[in-house]
Amino acid sequence: MSEPAPAINQTEWGNIPLHTYLNFKTWKETMTLVLEAMDTYHIVSGDEHEPPPIDIDYHEWKIRAAKAKTTIHLSCSPTIQFLLKGLRSPGAMGTTLQERLENTGSHVGRTTIQRKFRACHLQKDKTLREYFTLLRDYRLQ
Repeated sequence: MSEPAPAINQTEWGNIPLHTYLNFKTWKETMTLVLEAMDTYHIVSGDEHEPPPIDIDYHEWKIRAAKAKTTIHLSCSPTIQFLLKGLRSPGAMGTTLQERLENTGSHVGRTTIQRKFRACHLQKDKTLREYFTLLRDYRLQ
């Protein structure tokens, strides 16, 4: 009998929760901290570009980029890893996850909004209009 896959990716900087469709914001916050500790966050964010192969820092940059790609990939559930299939750039991986999972245009984004809205409990001192305003504000996030 095989053991279930762990719900975390253990790194030397701590444990990263395994990224699923339901925990993008939590995963992103933790992953940002880990990538900053690895000195790879600026590669993933696109602020630091790949130097030319003749540059003295090229080899060191490639190693850092590989660490970022591996950390991101291993910190995702199999369904999220599928979204990253074929991507070799850590920047492309970060952009893909951001576009597919964080906005309200995605299924996950809409599901998150619905879940937050349903978690609201109608209180005597609040009107239905206030709840619709809350829903609108979630959509704008």
